[in-house]
Amino acid sequence: MHKIEDFLQELASSLQVVKIYTDIHPKSIQVLDSLYKKLENILIDQDEITIGIVGGEFVSGKEIFFELSIRLKSLISDLVDKGIEKIIITRGVSRDELGKFIRALITKKDDIGDDFKEYFAHLDLENISIEKIKVPKVGTKISRELASLITYEDALEVVSNSFKNVLLGERVEPHYIKVAMKNMLDKLLELHWEFLTLTSIKRYDLVTFGHSLNVGILAMFFSSKLGFKKEDIFDIGISALFHDMGKIAISQKVVQKPAVLTEAEMKEIKSHTILGAEILLQYADSLGPLPAIVAFEHHLRYDLKGYPKLTYQRKQNIASSIVSLCDCYDALRERRSYKRDYPSEMIYKIMLKERGQLFDPSLFDKFFKIIGVYPVSTIVELDNGFVGVVREENEDDIFSPKVEIILPQSQRDSMLNLKENKEIHIECSLNPLTKGKDYLNLI
Repeated sequence: MHKIEDFLQELASSLQVVKIYTDIHPKSIQVLDSLYKKLENILIDQDEITIGIVGGEFVSGKEIFFELSIRLKSLISDLVDKGIEKIIITRGVSRDELGKFIRALITKKDDIGDDFKEYFAHLDLENISIEKIKVPKVGTKISRELASLITYEDALEVVSNSFKNVLLGERVEPHYIKVAMKNMLDKLLELHWEFLTLTSIKRYDLVTFGHSLNVGILAMFFSSKLGFKKEDIFDIGISALFHDMGKIAISQKVVQKPAVLTEAEMKEIKSHTILGAEILLQYADSLGPLPAIVAFEHHLRYDLKGYPKLTYQRKQNIASSIVSLCDCYDALRERRSYKRDYPSEMIYKIMLKERGQLFDPSLFDKFFKIIGVYPVSTIVELDNGFVGVVREENEDDIFSPKVEIILPQSQRDSMLNLKENKEIHIECSLNPLTKGKDYLNLI
């Protein structure tokens, strides 16, 4: 992929040179000759190259060129303005065709008209074609909450389709998965608590793939707070999306059985780690190897007493440890027909018992410092009778967040920092579907 990255970088430089000089100027001829050599070098190994623009980023194959896209922002903007979201160049392209393509890209709009595609068609370039990509885009004239919801719903559709494609043995589109993850990460960085709230609210409507998406969101958010590079955050997020892929090959009656599992049923459930890894290895070329690793390892446990049993003991990959944490946390928050959801304080107590056994103790501590025992937007009842909504965490005191009071009316909208008011404590969290339902209109 470095060849394509270099080609795009030189394409941008060539356009600037040809804009300044005529295309018959020695400097222009020199840069175009150099660009053509790079193109030929790429096409030695493959029949064609496809360069797309998805979500404002250059993509090719399974790669999204984040850093390059930042540097070439103006080129991306120019291409999109012309309706070019995909460029396909096939082996056999001539130096003359490349020159015509470059000239077309720098031609002013006044000389072309509104329809660049029609103009381009008359150039008769046999080995270079352009297309548009249909990708859902969030409108700008909508509320932040609605923008977050649309991003979440779009991502859910991508996840759902990807699972179905894998189940049917069809092609998985890594571009759309990565763009969905990018959009989610952008929302997490911009409106992290508002967006994370969707993972607890939307779960009650989206049964099939909601858990996988929520684990992906939590894993990306946690990874970003741990300081991972953007590319690694996406890899971890995608791995989290597919961590339970093996369960698609297991009877759903077993997966969702409310009663105690038989020995045979438990053996079948445990097989999902190996099945998931085997399935995802078939998609390693497009998704990378990490999803298969995480699918295999996410039940190994920190103390390595989990499953599958290893011939040679080794530590979990850190991505597997992160996904294991997020998976358990989301599963405990999750309500299903065969299980209830747990209040925030109970989730912490349940998971704390497994610190150092199921969970890496260092990651466990960092996770709850970031998320808090009572996550932002949790409705809480205080021991003085007040009802409020958690608005901000105190990382050095995870039981004492900043709470906005909603009742009594006389104290409404006042902010109470429980870290600084040690005489007041949270009595309990209120489930927004049950006891907290009456307070939703006050938030």
